[in-house]
Amino acid sequence: MVVVKEKKTDWLTPVAITLGVAGLGAGLLMYFKKAEGIEKLKITSYKNLDTGATATPPDILELSKGDFIRVTFQYQYKGPAIDGIYHLAIWKKTGLDPHDEFASTDRVFNIPDTPSTKTFESSIDLEASSWDMSAGKYGLYVKIGGIPAKDIHLYLANVLNITTGNGGDLFSLAKPSADPYSAPPGQVIITCPVSSMSLDEIRATVKCIVYEGSFYPGHGAKLWESSKTITFSPEETIGVEFIRTSVYGTIDRRDIEVQVFVSGALVESGEWDDVYYVTEAAAPSFELSKPWAYPQSAPPGQVLITCPVRSTSTEEFTVTIRCIVYEGSIYPGHGDELWRSSKIVTFNPGESKDVEFLRNSIAGSIDRRDVGVEVLYQGQVIESKEEDDVYYVTKSYVDFRMEIDSIAAGQAFPGANRWMVFYYDPVLGDFVGDSTFHFLSTRVNFDNVAPGGYLAVFLYDTTTGNLSDQFTSPSWDIIDSHTYEYNPVLNRVIDIT
Repeated sequence: MVVVKEKKTDWLTPVAITLGVAGLGAGLLMYFKKAEGIEKLKITSYKNLDTGATATPPDILELSKGDFIRVTFQYQYKGPAIDGIYHLAIWKKTGLDPHDEFASTDRVFNIPDTPSTKTFESSIDLEASSWDMSAGKYGLYVKIGGIPAKDIHLYLANVLNITTGNGGDLFSLAKPSADPYSAPPGQVIITCPVSSMSLDEIRATVKCIVYEGSFYPGHGAKLWESSKTITFSPEETIGVEFIRTSVYGTIDRRDIEVQVFVSGALVESGEWDDVYYVTEAAAPSFELSKPWAYPQSAPPGQVLITCPVRSTSTEEFTVTIRCIVYEGSIYPGHGDELWRSSKIVTFNPGESKDVEFLRNSIAGSIDRRDVGVEVLYQGQVIESKEEDDVYYVTKSYVDFRMEIDSIAAGQAFPGANRWMVFYYDPVLGDFVGDSTFHFLSTRVNFDNVAPGGYLAVFLYDTTTGNLSDQFTSPSWDIIDSHTYEYNPVLNRVIDIT
C-alpha cells in the first residue's frame, strides 16, 4: 500500500491517494502537475516620453509623429524558466489589413523558474514614426511570443491620437461632397478635397471608392471605384472630381472612401458615411455673373478667383460650382486649359454667393488668363459662362511707357513746356530715369523694373527757367508692355494702350 502525501506548491497539485502498486515500497510520494503558462496579459499604461503625458486604457494619449512612447504591461506566470520575445506595435485598420502595423519593436526576455503564480511587469519604448504614418487614431498591440506554449496577443484600439508635429504628412483629406446630394439614379459628381502638405510639387494618384451605406457599423457592398493621377503644386488644395452613374440599391445612402497613393504606396486615406443619397430631387436654375480675380495683375503666385453665382430656384439646392482657368489667346476662343477645381455649394431660394477659388498662377506663353464657370447638377452642366482676360500673370519685371497729359501739365504749372519723369523701383529701393527734360509730347520708356512703384514728375518752363515742385503719383498695377498717361492735376495714371 502506497500513501501519496501533499507537497506544498502552486504548480504541483497536492494529492493524498492510496495505490496498490506491486513492487512499490511504503512511503513513496507521487505528484500531479498543474497547468503552466502566461495568462492575464494586460496593458496598464502608456506614456509620451517627449511630453510626460500618461494615459491608462481606454483613455487616449496625444502624440506627435516622431515622439517616443513607453508601454507598460503586466501578466501572470507560473512554471519553469523560459525565454521569449516581447513584440510591441502601433496599428490601425486599413483597407489592406485589419491590424496594419505602422511602427514596431521586439525585445528578448527571460523568466526564471517560478513555482508559484507571480505577476510580472515590463515596459517597452517605441518611436511613433514611419514614412506612411498619417495623422489619426491608432491602437496598441502587445504579443508575447517565442515561448513553448501558444503566443499571447493583446489589441487595444484607438488609444493613440497621432498628429504630425514632429513629422509631416504628404496629404490631408476633407470630407467629400456630392452633387446632387439627393437625387434619383443618374450622374453624380463626387468632389474629394485633397490638400498637399508638401513644399515641393508632387504627383499622386487619388482613388475614390463608393460603398452602399449600412444601418450597422461599417459599409455595405462596394459599388464602384475610380482613380485619377494629378500633379499638385506646393501646399495646393484641389477638389478632385469623379463622375459616377448612381444606381438604386438595398439602401438609399452612399458611403465614400478616399485613398491617396504616391509611387504606388498608400500615404493617406479617409472614410465617410452618408455622403449622398439616391432619391428624388427637383431641377434647379442659376445665373452667373462675370468672375473677377485678385490681384488682377501680378507675377506668378497665389490668385483668388471669385465667381458670383445666384440661384433663381424656388427650392434649396446643392450644386457643383466648377472654375476652369485657360491661357488667353490673341485669336477667338481660349488657349490651353491650365487648371480646374470644384466646390459643392448649397443655395437657398434666390440666394447669391461669391464662390471663391484659390489658384497658384504660373507663367505661360501669354500673360492673360480666361476663366470659365459652370454649375452642375446630377452630373450635368445646367449653366455656364466664360470670360476673357479675367486676370494677368505678369513677368517679375516689366517694361512700360509713360506719357504726360500736356493740357493738365499746363494747368498744373503754367508755362510748362518740358517734363522729366522718374520711376521708384520698389525692389531696387531707388528712383530710375534718364534725368532729361523732354517735350511734353515725348513718350518716356522704362525697362526691366519691378511693378508696384510710383512716379516722380517735374515740370519746367524754358522761357522763365522756373521748375515745379515734385508731383508724386499713386502706385498702380503695371502690365508689361503697356502705355500709361499721367495727369498732374488729377494725380492719376491711366492705361492708354
